[in-house]
Amino acid sequence: NMFNLFFNLFCGCILDVVLVGAMKAAIRRQRPPYAKKKYKTAIKIDSWSMPSGHSSRSVFVAFFALFTLGRPAVGFLALVWSACTALSRVAMGRHYISDVLVGAVVAGINLWVVQNMLQ
Repeated sequence: NMFNLFFNLFCGCILDVVLVGAMKAAIRRQRPPYAKKKYKTAIKIDSWSMPSGHSSRSVFVAFFALFTLGRPAVGFLALVWSACTALSRVAMGRHYISDVLVGAVVAGINLWVVQNMLQ
């Protein structure tokens, strides 16, 4: 039903924030040096690079759409969107490639937890 679908998506997004925050605090990898010169953020959430939260959340939503909704076209478009998000984080100098790849792995683990623990 629709409530369970949105509840699982919501829980997955919350779990993603918790996982990424805990990993960033534990790993404490500095952002690329060129990130500090180009971009000034009005509100700084964190200073750490690994893993990319933007990538983990966008890939989680894409995986959720692909494997949960049962609509391949929507899932494919969501995967394209998440790949663009991940690549933009590297192109903007906010993350290393490994940060976005680890973010994608976190998304996969997150999806597994949501699918297997929230039934």
